[in-house]
Amino acid sequence: MAMAISGGWRWLMLAGLYVVLAGSLETAELVAGVLTGFVAVTLSLGLRRAGGRRFRLGAPWLRLVLRTGGAVLSDTTRVGAALARALLAPCQGTVQRQAFAEREPGARGAGRSAFAILLASLAPNGYVIEEQPDHLLLHRLVSARPSGEADWPI
Repeated sequence: MAMAISGGWRWLMLAGLYVVLAGSLETAELVAGVLTGFVAVTLSLGLRRAGGRRFRLGAPWLRLVLRTGGAVLSDTTRVGAALARALLAPCQGTVQRQAFAEREPGARGAGRSAFAILLASLAPNGYVIEEQPDHLLLHRLVSARPSGEADWPI
């Protein structure tokens, strides 16, 4: 039963994503979304069953989604203001250090590190240039104070 519910949610999300990215509600696009969603779910569930292992990051998902959304909104405003000021006078970005928890050995640590770097690069005001054992180097268009959290720096 859990597999059916999981498959149903996946199909709904993938078909919906196709329709959103297609940008049209024509019958042909809706049918294509339903069919491609079905094919993607079939492959996804088949690979999941064959794999035997489940991919888990052990991340605090709700907190990360809320913090990432807040960072995207605040950084969009901050970067928009900086770009408006750049019309009058040139601006220059900065490189800042962000504390980053040391990576655990193995695949789980590498996955957590990669996901944390992706989240740190998602907001428009910064992207990760380099990962060091105890910190990240971020390029920022507008200077901002580093995140106080080293495990999930957003």
